[in-house]
Amino acid sequence: MRTCNELEGLNVYDRQSSLPLGVVTDICFSNEGTCLGLIMEEKRRFYNPRSLLPLPAVTEIGRDSVYVDFTEFKPMQIPKQSLSYDQMKQKMVKNGAGDTLGMLEDVYFSSDTGIIVAYELSDGFFADLSGDKKQIHSSGEPLEVGRSTIVLNE
Repeated sequence: MRTCNELEGLNVYDRQSSLPLGVVTDICFSNEGTCLGLIMEEKRRFYNPRSLLPLPAVTEIGRDSVYVDFTEFKPMQIPKQSLSYDQMKQKMVKNGAGDTLGMLEDVYFSSDTGIIVAYELSDGFFADLSGDKKQIHSSGEPLEVGRSTIVLNE
């Protein structure tokens, strides 16, 4: 199981040659609650285009780097009907009945299947100081992400 916060900023390397390919800048999710892949800024000489690194191309996620099989690596455009972790973090999370659950701090997902397992929520600054963060397990239902809130359908 992986979290979005631990993946952001990791360097991406080719597994065979260990050549640097880019840096993970975000995580891409479908509206149905699955991880589509890692959003990566490619290392190029004069520009750094963002592309989607599909999760099946990732062969290993280490503590400080991500390795891909370059023969299977085909960078893709980021789908328009997708959500990024940057779009979701720090938004208020509500349940289907409209009750506020907290502010989204992190998303836990399976690196093998890509399924979102849980959401880490915060009740605010003082709750964070005391170490009180709660996890809400994903129901597998689609998310509704608005301008300032996320609704978890149960």
